[in-house]
Amino acid sequence: MPEISVILPFYNAQETLETAVNSILKQSFTDFELLLINNNSVDKSIELASKLAQKDNRIQILHEKKQGIVPALLKGLHYSTGQYIARMDADDISLPNRFELQHKLLENRQDIGLVASCVKLFPAKTSNRGLCHYVNWQNQILSHEDILIKSFVESPVIHPSIMFRRKIARKYGYYRDGDFPEDYELFLRWLHAGVKFSKIEKVLLHWRDKSNRLTRTYERYNKEAFFQTKLKYITKYIKHVNANYPEVCGWGAGQLAKKRRRMLEYEGLKFKAIFEVDPAKIDNKEILHYSEIPERGDIFIVSLVSNKGAGEKIKKYLSFIDYVEGKDFILTG
Repeated sequence: MPEISVILPFYNAQETLETAVNSILKQSFTDFELLLINNNSVDKSIELASKLAQKDNRIQILHEKKQGIVPALLKGLHYSTGQYIARMDADDISLPNRFELQHKLLENRQDIGLVASCVKLFPAKTSNRGLCHYVNWQNQILSHEDILIKSFVESPVIHPSIMFRRKIARKYGYYRDGDFPEDYELFLRWLHAGVKFSKIEKVLLHWRDKSNRLTRTYERYNKEAFFQTKLKYITKYIKHVNANYPEVCGWGAGQLAKKRRRMLEYEGLKFKAIFEVDPAKIDNKEILHYSEIPERGDIFIVSLVSNKGAGEKIKKYLSFIDYVEGKDFILTG
């Protein structure tokens, strides 16, 4: 049996599939099988996949009739045989030493269940600012501790860059289908079950930005779907670290922050105060100016703000007054 099983679903990928597959075949670590899962393609990508398979016996072609990324992933996992599972998308490029470095880390660190890598977005000229900001953000999140804490903000690792142990998936479950981002849900579930993540501080994947990317076109990948997905994990984490649970304080009094507060209250949290920057929203009763935040140790703060750059400013201020992220406060959007 091969050491690594590479799961690569494709749908109408004739323009990019060969480049993606060749980047896998050129890996310096060669003991792998490459499972190409055709998800009802109607272009020439299946013909292209067949030609590639004829040239390399490590390639196996599977077909999944049920449309969607989750059924395709589950098909690949069902037929995979390696002790390690690597993800890959049909429009990305893996650098030649990706598998070698990820395999080495998992072999040397038995405490690590999943390893990702830094990524480079391409083509740079057409990539939007929001996605560029996200890539730069996640490239700075390397340790398990940071990945765990930042998991409440956004997905802290990029899906096609990961490699994980098969036994972890067997123990904590595979991808689930629903009205939520399947990769983020799996990461949250594993992280908060105690699976340790790591990230190699090197770019090992070139991540293609396309106008038809699922994160732009499917409802399950919008901001509110992400927030809904992480609700129970936010509550579970706060219960573990906050001695005053279920009492917390919030940061943010805007309409979206109020909505998110109600969602967290439904999960069991009780907000005893809200801190705010905008003087127009302060009532000096429940909503207080952020300068009234007490010394560290008395409260736990949940930031409910999702405006671009707001989280960084909140973290900067709270760190300035000696609050520790993950122990005294978390950012959630």
